Amino acid sequence: MNEPRREAGFWPDKLTSLAGLLKVDALAVVLAMRDGSALTYVQHNLAAPEGWESRAAGGAIPRAITERAPRTGPQDVALSDGKTAKTLCAVPIVWQDAAIGALVAFRTSGMFEPADALAVTGGAGLVAVELAETNALWRAQQASSAVTQRERLRAELQRELAPLADQDAILTTATARLAEIFGADGVSMMLVDPTGDLVTRAAVGLREDVVRRARRKIGEGISGWVAKEGKPLLLQGKVEDARGFSGVDPSIGGALVAPLKGEHKVLGVVNVKARDGESKYGEEQLQDLATVAQDVAGALERAEQVRHLEEDRRQALVLYELSRLVMQTGDPQTDLASAAMMLADTLHHDVLGIWIAQANDTMLRLRAGAGYGEVLPSDVPVAGDAALQGAFGERRTYRVDVGDARPGWGSAKASVYVLAPVMVGPQSIGVLAIGRTDGFFEPADLDFATTLGDYLGALVQRAVSKDELHHIAAAERRRIAQELHDGLAQELTGVVLALEGCQRALERDPDVLPTQLAKAARDARACLADIRQYMTALRQQDSAALSLPLTVSRLVDDLRRASGLSVQVEELGAERALPPQVERAIVRIAQEALHNIAQHAQGSLAKVVLHYDDDAVTLTIEDNGKGFPVDETIAGAEQRGRFGLLGMKERAESVAGNLAIRSQMGQGTLVQARMPYQSGPRLNVVPAWPGSPRADVGEEVAPEVIEEDVEEMGDRRGFLGRLFGQR
Repeated sequence: MNEPRREAGFWPDKLTSLAGLLKVDALAVVLAMRDGSALTYVQHNLAAPEGWESRAAGGAIPRAITERAPRTGPQDVALSDGKTAKTLCAVPIVWQDAAIGALVAFRTSGMFEPADALAVTGGAGLVAVELAETNALWRAQQASSAVTQRERLRAELQRELAPLADQDAILTTATARLAEIFGADGVSMMLVDPTGDLVTRAAVGLREDVVRRARRKIGEGISGWVAKEGKPLLLQGKVEDARGFSGVDPSIGGALVAPLKGEHKVLGVVNVKARDGESKYGEEQLQDLATVAQDVAGALERAEQVRHLEEDRRQALVLYELSRLVMQTGDPQTDLASAAMMLADTLHHDVLGIWIAQANDTMLRLRAGAGYGEVLPSDVPVAGDAALQGAFGERRTYRVDVGDARPGWGSAKASVYVLAPVMVGPQSIGVLAIGRTDGFFEPADLDFATTLGDYLGALVQRAVSKDELHHIAAAERRRIAQELHDGLAQELTGVVLALEGCQRALERDPDVLPTQLAKAARDARACLADIRQYMTALRQQDSAALSLPLTVSRLVDDLRRASGLSVQVEELGAERALPPQVERAIVRIAQEALHNIAQHAQGSLAKVVLHYDDDAVTLTIEDNGKGFPVDETIAGAEQRGRFGLLGMKERAESVAGNLAIRSQMGQGTLVQARMPYQSGPRLNVVPAWPGSPRADVGEEVAPEVIEEDVEEMGDRRGFLGRLFGQR
């Protein structure tokens, strides 16, 4: 029996009163211990030496407890009042069908008759009730103290994990703290790696050989079972379980195993172990570990969000730098080499090679790279290499584990590669090879490698341009890169500000970090989505692209969702087929004007009119906002770095159109762009901005084709009218 708490004054008073009631000279409450011995818990008027319990009356006390029957006998026992007891009566104290001790009564004269023994038995019943209550209180106090201690340590763990943004630091801190919380001899943390295996990432107090070989498939062994089922597990002693797993360390006497459960999946497993002979764990400790494991999993997910956010930021900056290189007018080969070094360094690749097609697309040559050493590899044939054929010929992105068999396009510095096509429009002109010494390429890495291949196409073609057609194509790519550069500047600024907010939240108020992370992630992913949508449009060469009215309608829908403005849309006249450069100009002017309304107008109503008349299409966008001084704004735009209005004007003029802007303070703003249907033939080497019609490579728009399209579409109701129920 666990030792009850001894309250000052309670038991002495209780026994004094009970001795008077039973008419005895002394009383003792003797408890049965776990090792079979007996020990005096409390006594009244007894001065017996230590160990008297087992020697008294020929073992009457142990026999009374074992046999659950009163035992009496002669015994000289010294009392505190100076007298000597001559006889004793030991009666078992029984609680919930268990003999927990004995009540021993003493008399200085006379024997204990059966009636006396019956009275002492009644007293033993009263003592049993009091002992049980006292023991329950003691247990509750002990449990409360343990819970309080664990909760304190858990709160400290949460505070320690909150500012950590590195998974290894989180695991190391949590492992050490869990050993303290659970008084464990060993703690280990296993995480699911990209291959789907559980791998030990942190451990304390365990044998090095056990930790080193602790790698498990999901569903395999104890940890694998917990990871698969997502349920905590309590183990005691030698593990031989019907579920098919067994222990690997025979020295372990008890263990708690709990899943690190994230919001949507199990991230790993935590093991807490005690050595053989220390049965210190039960269901209560198991639930405690499961709760703490959720705290650790939450910290790991926050760290992963920060890592992804940082990766998104790096990718956005990489694309920004690539677009800047495309616009430069320096030496193309030098720019290509700079791009290769920048990509390898920023994205932490050990090897990066830009391989470009030669000799009728049968060979690839390294035009720029990093990680190949001073002696560059020779040209490599496409034929016979399945990965190269897939990336170059089929325009697909591959993940390749080359192992020890290094291919001609590879380097000794890497064993795992991603191969992505380098594209110009729909045509593959080479292969981008990126490699790492170890580690794993995630699906997101493959996706971004595809985007890099699209971006590098413009840079590579500028480097290999030899004739006027290539120079015209390079100029067009620079113009589109400028569009991308200007459009991304504000979005990237927002991402950087959101990341700085996350950093401040980590240092000052970790509770707001999830909100800051969510916002930064949304901004970064939206930015990357815009980039990838643009690159997808660059590769579209079919007639499935969106029409101009549909593109304008989507821009209007975006404005409504972003600002809550009421926007009226109207289409006048019969929809006409337009040259791609005209449609591109209209879309960009509409996009900039609607962006200005959302950011600056502070109005409640806007109206968009797309009017097809006999010889031109007119876009009119009007709002009831606060207005602005047009002349002053345009005059100071360059000094302030604001090129939106100038850009709209230049776009209109580039297709022989014109732009008019009227605005007064407090009277709203009107933007009107008029574009002639025939702006002159123009060579189009790349597709339009996302959402505009296709622009076929090398195709000149002939006036007679436009006229045929007009006649064919003349009697149709306009798209915007059909979309919004207007005629």
